[in-house]
Amino acid sequence: MPTDVPTDVPTDVPTDVPTDAPTRTRRRDVGSALAAVALAASGLVVSAAPASADTVCERYGSVTPFGKYWLNNNLWGADAGSGSQCLTSGSVTGSTISWSTSWNWSGGPTAVKSYASAVMGWHWGTKVPGSGLPVQLSDERPIDTRWQYSVTESTPGAMNVAYDLWLHDVADPTWQNQPTDEVMVWTHRSGGAAPIGPREATVEFGGATWDLHRGNIGWNVYSFVRTSNTGSVSLDLDDALDVLEARGWLDESKYLTSVQAGAEVFTGAGRLDTTAYSVDVGAPAPAPTPAPFPGAVRGKQSGRCLDVPGAQRGDSIPLQIWDCSGAVNQRFTRTAAREIRVYGDRCLDVLKARTAPGAVVGTYRCNGRVNQKWDVRADGTIASAHTGMCLDVEGSGTANGARVLVWTCIGAANQQWVLG
Repeated sequence: MPTDVPTDVPTDVPTDVPTDAPTRTRRRDVGSALAAVALAASGLVVSAAPASADTVCERYGSVTPFGKYWLNNNLWGADAGSGSQCLTSGSVTGSTISWSTSWNWSGGPTAVKSYASAVMGWHWGTKVPGSGLPVQLSDERPIDTRWQYSVTESTPGAMNVAYDLWLHDVADPTWQNQPTDEVMVWTHRSGGAAPIGPREATVEFGGATWDLHRGNIGWNVYSFVRTSNTGSVSLDLDDALDVLEARGWLDESKYLTSVQAGAEVFTGAGRLDTTAYSVDVGAPAPAPTPAPFPGAVRGKQSGRCLDVPGAQRGDSIPLQIWDCSGAVNQRFTRTAAREIRVYGDRCLDVLKARTAPGAVVGTYRCNGRVNQKWDVRADGTIASAHTGMCLDVEGSGTANGARVLVWTCIGAANQQWVLG
């Protein structure tokens, strides 16, 4: 049996999306899996396109390797309509590559026909060495990417340009290991193309605003859809993963095993020309400098400490920053329940369980609710499990008395803290 295809392909299709819009239903190479299994049973050999190929138009033609990546034509949903697609390799310079894809699809307007992509890491067992993957999410490694491209549609249809990230609960998955999570980052879409699942939130990272969708097709699917199209991308993809971790949807024990990028096409004719694309896995985040006193939570930007004003011990007391003193009203303790406590029985609390940016953070008697749960990240941010937003000093203030609240995580200095 070939070792680059799964045998346990899911057959369920999500039903929580409109049926009259072009919608991602399933992203897996179902046709490839079944065809390969049939060929294996008959004793025939399944082989990829030669590595020297410049242009491939076959259903699963590839250019392998292509630097630390490989190019996959991947006409996985072609049976839902009629048409063709070709992929042409460009150049390789260090970790930066270029390529182009042209397509012409009709019929089956609500079904994806193809996802020609650059693959780094896992793809049902197909790998090229030197990718830097897999990485465990708890390592907090940056996944820096740059992508310059243009989209031309000679016959307008439905399509999107997107990253496709895959996660597993094992470090070195084979074709037998189904992913647990898929994370898509859409940077361009047209013709009403829609992701799997309903919109759950609108978030910000990488200098852009994204609609976050959530669904399941046998594994969890999370889609960040940029609210405005772009042809110039510069992101740390770990920021998207951090959003999901902060919401409790993605566990930091998981492994990022693959990063893919390309055009996902429903209908129409056009092309994607990528002039420069790269993905680089960075080093783990360094350990922060200890805070000046045990239990202190010191702001990186201000140098001042999280403080309960006047050492008050009541409920709904808004927090502030103040000169670090080591006093009891500045001594905080993290617990296994993801609480941050002061005085032993008061917890950091998003007051009134509000969810909008700017919600005030204060102290309240510990009660185990989600608005009292926090994730301390390796990059120095402290994320609310309730909102997915980060502990923030209002207006980037640095003076004594500046208020503390939650705000969309952007990694700025006023959202970075050092714990004693």
